[in-house]
Amino acid sequence: MGLVLINLCFLFSTLAWAGHPDAKNLISVTAQAEKEVAPDEAIIKIEFSTEDKTSKKASRKVNESVTEFKSYLKRKRISSVETLQYGVHQLFDWNRSKRVFRAYQARHILQIKTSELEKVGDVLTHITQYTNSKINGTYYRVKEIEEVQNSLLKKAAAKAYIKAQSLASGAGASIRRLHRINESNSGGNYPRHEMAMMDSAPRMMKANSATAPTQVFPRLQKIKVNVSAQYELK
Repeated sequence: MGLVLINLCFLFSTLAWAGHPDAKNLISVTAQAEKEVAPDEAIIKIEFSTEDKTSKKASRKVNESVTEFKSYLKRKRISSVETLQYGVHQLFDWNRSKRVFRAYQARHILQIKTSELEKVGDVLTHITQYTNSKINGTYYRVKEIEEVQNSLLKKAAAKAYIKAQSLASGAGASIRRLHRINESNSGGNYPRHEMAMMDSAPRMMKANSATAPTQVFPRLQKIKVNVSAQYELK
């Protein structure tokens, strides 16, 4: 699906002083490979909150909404549901430089994960039925991102070696052996999934009908790897 782009640059280098017993003629090569991959998991964060004059009533109202919403998720066969935060605290207003109690606020934040991306729109539409709810974020990620990265690393390393051979041959030399190789990764949801997933938030378009599910179009995620290698010349 994705296009692998290899950008190579090279540099001949030697040790700083001639005649040193450890002196080697080295060729340095860098390679980059990238690929666009469709995400295969969605993460939705939803917050329920209610204000009331008593903490008991505020908690009850939030719990009722959360319980009903979890029942809906069960009917949709979405089982990965986790409470990220729950609590009740007091809210105050300021009146003539005095702090005045306003209400208790109960908050319950859920995190939902699903590999069935076609269900995301239905969940987002259903949550709008609750007046005490809001969507804190909808994120996408590639679950098996390391497999993609390993495949790209092999391609980048192989291309770097072929290029190094061509460069050495053009200069009248040949490759003796690998001296050093390093790699780095960027793009997609690596190494910190949460940040990458925030960067790849979906574009959403509400359907014309109020009862129709929200249409969700997750973006392709660009996975990128970089390889730098040094080869000893004969």
